Amino acid sequence: MAFTFFFRDKHTLDLIQDHVIPVVSARRYIRIWDAGCANGSEPYSLAILIRENMGHFLFRNVNILASDINENFGNIIRDGIYSWEEVGRIPKDILDKYFVPDQSKSDKYILSKEIKNSVDFLHHDLLSFVP
Repeated sequence: MAFTFFFRDKHTLDLIQDHVIPVVSARRYIRIWDAGCANGSEPYSLAILIRENMGHFLFRNVNILASDINENFGNIIRDGIYSWEEVGRIPKDILDKYFVPDQSKSDKYILSKEIKNSVDFLHHDLLSFVP
């Protein structure tokens, strides 16, 4: 996707926060699939939202499988390094909590390991009918 950034679909994230997280937070393990995850900002936004609402202890059992047809996004997701254009809309308190500025590149931000470790990336073509 050519147009993506963190916390892009605020309405959907609000619905997840209000209706899904209260239900799933009582579960021992939470597994989520984000199909068509682009560069990872959507599954990472979801992971941050869940972490903010569940706390560290319960969040350890959250796993998000992020898949996309574009294999080039795999490195971006695994490295968790994003430009200011992608993270600039994140509320400052959340940005400061889950990202640190990249010391080698002034306009890049590195996502925390806790959030990165909650997301696994897989190359997958939804039209292939392969599970």
